Amino acid sequence: MKMVVLVYEFPPKIVGGLGTYAAEITRRFVLMDHDVTVFTMNDDEGSLPTREIWRGIEIHRPLHIDISDSLPDVVAEDVKKWGRGIQLFSKILVYNYLSASKLVNELIAKEGFKFDIVVAHDWLSVIAGITVKKETGLPLIFHVHSTEKGRTLGNGSEVVSNIELRGAQIADMVITVSYAMKDELIKLGFPKDKIEVCYNGVDPQKYDPQTVSQDQVAHLREFYGIKPEDPMILFIGRLVGVKGVDKLVMAMPYVLQKIPNAKLVIVGIGDLQDYLVNLVKMMKLQDAVKFN
Repeated sequence: MKMVVLVYEFPPKIVGGLGTYAAEITRRFVLMDHDVTVFTMNDDEGSLPTREIWRGIEIHRPLHIDISDSLPDVVAEDVKKWGRGIQLFSKILVYNYLSASKLVNELIAKEGFKFDIVVAHDWLSVIAGITVKKETGLPLIFHVHSTEKGRTLGNGSEVVSNIELRGAQIADMVITVSYAMKDELIKLGFPKDKIEVCYNGVDPQKYDPQTVSQDQVAHLREFYGIKPEDPMILFIGRLVGVKGVDKLVMAMPYVLQKIPNAKLVIVGIGDLQDYLVNLVKMMKLQDAVKFN
């Protein structure tokens, strides 16, 4: 199968888990003898190759142009206030439209590429997916890893939520990462019959405990000041509200009541980093909670 994958982040530009997932799943597609072409964001400086082959995958990274000054009169107020605001939204729009244009007008029309399917990951890329489907008639798969409502705990941008819903309505199939997410999508109005669940995979060789020596384990525990007999809880991820790591910290006193020598190790960066450090100090949990 010849597939186009539209994804906001892809190595070496990694923002969160989406980029790692996209890199691993596209590599697996190649190993299964599929042809994969990725369209993704360039970096802010436009320093990454606009076209290259990496691990058997053809990657396109359109060069960004700043359209933010042209948007204030044509976008909703909640976009101007959302996240990093209109600057990020403008980059996402440009990435989507330049990707769709290059795919349709250059790769397909001029170079004669033939594709069987288009996969768009999250709202960040589904605008391009919708456009390509309209121009080419190719089937569109909308892979939803999270929703604007879920990421913002019920707040966020209505514009982004509407883009997600339109993507679901136009796509031929919606894939999401769990049955809980499927239920969430149905509540948000996604077409129930289109939704399929596909769990995120784990590379059993990469994460095989048998490949880690006891010396490495001892060194890691020593680094965090954790004794060999201490139970260790590991959190790894972005330190943002939706991940719930603050709730994990607040639960530690209850854990320690039953397991006094338990230790929590938090690995990650994010907006809550300073807050979490202060929370641990305020709760006097410095001996039980360690940061990377």
